[in-house]
Amino acid sequence: MVKKALAKDSSLRACLDNIYILVNDGVVIMAGSVTQESLKTLAQKIVSSVPGVNIVIDDLKVEPSQPHRVGVQIDWAKGRMALL
Repeated sequence: MVKKALAKDSSLRACLDNIYILVNDGVVIMAGSVTQESLKTLAQKIVSSVPGVNIVIDDLKVEPSQPHRVGVQIDWAKGRMALL
């Protein structure tokens, strides 16, 4: 549901392959990269407005180019997701 909400915004569609979303009991971790600070802010706003989302942990990076990621390491206890 969170990824679908992001996909509805045309300016975020190009970044979706580089945005990783994890949801657990109302907590959402966003990690990955976007190309502009305004896209990061927009993603935060959209995810926060999704019904059932209580906490958004934003680990998005602003990077001019979006590198290919090979894996994800998740630590729910610390609320972190590392991209490998």
